Amino acid sequence: MKSLGSISFSLVLVFSWTFVHAEIVGRVLLAAGEAIAVRAGAPLPLAQGTAIEDRDTLRTGAASNMQVRFTDGSIMSLRENSELAIEQYHFAGRADGLEKALYRILKGGLRTVTGLIGRNKRDSYQVQTTVATIGIRGTHYVLMTCEAGSCANADGSKAKDGLYGSVTDGIVAATTNRGEFQFGAGETFFAQHIDSPVQKLIGPPVFLSDRLEGQKRKEGKQADAGASGLGGEQTTSGGMQADSRPNATPLAIPSLPFVITQNLGPQGTSSILPVANGWVAIYPLFSGNENAVFDDQEPAKFNGLNQLLSYGSGGGFPSGSLGGGAITDGGGVTLSSAQVVAWGRWTGPTTVITGSGTTLTNEPLLFLSVSGLAQNGSGSSLRPPGGVATYAFAGGPRPVDFSGNVGNITSSSLTLDFTAQSATFNADINFPSIGTFGPATFNVGGTGSPTNGAHTGEFGGNLTGSCTGSGCANPVVSGGFGVGTTGGAQKIEFAVVGGGFGPSLGGSVVFLNAFLNSGFTPGPPGFSGQTGQLAFASVTPSFANNTGVGSQAAFSGSNLIAFGNGPAGSALSGNLGSGTVVETGSAALVDGGALNWGRWTGATTVYPSPNTGATSPPTGVPYVLGDGNTVVPTSGTFLYTFAGGPNPVNTSGTVGVLSGGAFNVSFGATSGTLSVATPLSLAVGGVNYSLGSCVSGCIFSNSPAITGTMQITGTCTGGICSASAPAVANATGIFVGPQGAGFAVAGNVFSPAPAVSFAAGFKR
Repeated sequence: MKSLGSISFSLVLVFSWTFVHAEIVGRVLLAAGEAIAVRAGAPLPLAQGTAIEDRDTLRTGAASNMQVRFTDGSIMSLRENSELAIEQYHFAGRADGLEKALYRILKGGLRTVTGLIGRNKRDSYQVQTTVATIGIRGTHYVLMTCEAGSCANADGSKAKDGLYGSVTDGIVAATTNRGEFQFGAGETFFAQHIDSPVQKLIGPPVFLSDRLEGQKRKEGKQADAGASGLGGEQTTSGGMQADSRPNATPLAIPSLPFVITQNLGPQGTSSILPVANGWVAIYPLFSGNENAVFDDQEPAKFNGLNQLLSYGSGGGFPSGSLGGGAITDGGGVTLSSAQVVAWGRWTGPTTVITGSGTTLTNEPLLFLSVSGLAQNGSGSSLRPPGGVATYAFAGGPRPVDFSGNVGNITSSSLTLDFTAQSATFNADINFPSIGTFGPATFNVGGTGSPTNGAHTGEFGGNLTGSCTGSGCANPVVSGGFGVGTTGGAQKIEFAVVGGGFGPSLGGSVVFLNAFLNSGFTPGPPGFSGQTGQLAFASVTPSFANNTGVGSQAAFSGSNLIAFGNGPAGSALSGNLGSGTVVETGSAALVDGGALNWGRWTGATTVYPSPNTGATSPPTGVPYVLGDGNTVVPTSGTFLYTFAGGPNPVNTSGTVGVLSGGAFNVSFGATSGTLSVATPLSLAVGGVNYSLGSCVSGCIFSNSPAITGTMQITGTCTGGICSASAPAVANATGIFVGPQGAGFAVAGNVFSPAPAVSFAAGFKR
């Protein structure tokens, strides 16, 4: 996630989607750290409110915790490094004789308070392990499976492998091949394997208790349920500290406060949260425009939970303060890189100052905070050079409109294509009520491209969609979104999407969705250390002189398919998109390196330098490239002769021929000079160009051995040419190959018009 700033969204077309969901058996009350459900063989990151389905397998990682409330009112809390399969679950909301709850512990342990299935139809409730099958005559117990010395006693010695259990309330029946053994409240038991009896222990081993059990008892009377932290359990209306007898009607899933209050190491010890230094804030405006700020450089203040309290320094930059307001919809995740992400929603007496200086009070605002962000400027250099990343919704504050009406994310997806440099986002959002106007359901989606300007996301685009319900201001809605990324694996692990659309009858709607990477397909393999030259001409004359050195690129075999960092700054960049590569070729160099070339045609995307917007040049993009990490000679004069290249093209799209040329290059201790030994010969559209004199930019530094902008002049005959007007070209060159045995040159003949672009490789 990089520096983001004020974004205005404008809205256009209509999209709609239909989703089919499997039977939901429960929902996540708490998911801290690494918590996933494996569904149909695919991992699904879990967050507060995520639906759990029959046949899901639930997993937690190190220093992680998960708490699930099932539809019969039961609550199950998984310890760290645990795995639980929901083998079969059915509950129709009432006792009908068909209810069933069958679970299997594959690893680790759990604490549970059973619900209506366990109370009304005990024979239909089982927890299976490799050692014993657990049935119940009660409601509250703990189980732990120890394998390969995974459990340790208080003195540090390894506990026996097997199944351990402890009963808090009611009766638990543990069955092995030796029969059924029952244990009541306050009793602890152990079974070593399936053929052993189940023994009663004098007291519970230390590892059977939850890590934060002591703290939970101490803080049980505190109102802030969020203090339970990772590895512990929330004190909620339906939590483990409630009456163990479930209500006849399951309570509604509570809106839990922020759940990550501390980090836990492998031994369960706590540490202070990493300090947040990056943030996203987004708030609605009544007019249908929204303001979003993604930033890692402007000042901000955070509380001890890494929740955003204020941001910005005023002046020309947007700013905001929670003031006397409150934070709700809190939540968060810890990434594999140890970064901590937190989110929430400001409500009450807040203050927001827009980028134009307008002060808004009592403004609902969504935020996300994250630790460990580098102040990385454009940030794009940390993206993968290619590949496609898919994401699963991990949580976030509930969406809100300008009037403060609160909705729900019912479905959300994100795909980032780093090869094509695009982002695809979809979301379904439901508002039960827009004030007195009634409900509104929105289906929105869009495709974005890289946005590397100051205070913008790494990707951004427009949203279009539909609205149904009496709360809609219009059946067609539109807006915009921005995407920021962070985490491990070259910034693909975590993504946040902030955006807005509308308006509804309550004003514009904003959302802030957090995603965890659920899969990555690598891009085409590239050459190690590739560097090179490329150029293009366009029907817009100001684009005609663009050439660039591509140090970041993606390849398919030896063909260039993406280069540069996106549209920011002064660097030329682009991607092949759905276009094709033509006129490819290669030449071996005497130092063991190689030259490769080709030309993009079709639906390509190029951001010129300076960036004036994306274009798809009708000429295509000719390029030549070679191996980087070059060490050039420090003395001697060498002749570089024409090795090949793609055909030159003019701004009308006319394809010509590049037939030859050569350079004399003299290297020195710190710099070198070059001259044209044999004129570069081009023929395009009945016009012949002979470029034979390097008149400026012909001195270069040995490091990094890039010539800069050379101006080469010559003659022009035929067609548009005038006997009194010379041909003038700007070109850039770079030496390639391990010992600089190749010279990659790209340029544009800009006079006379129409401009002609060319790229060519030369070798010693």
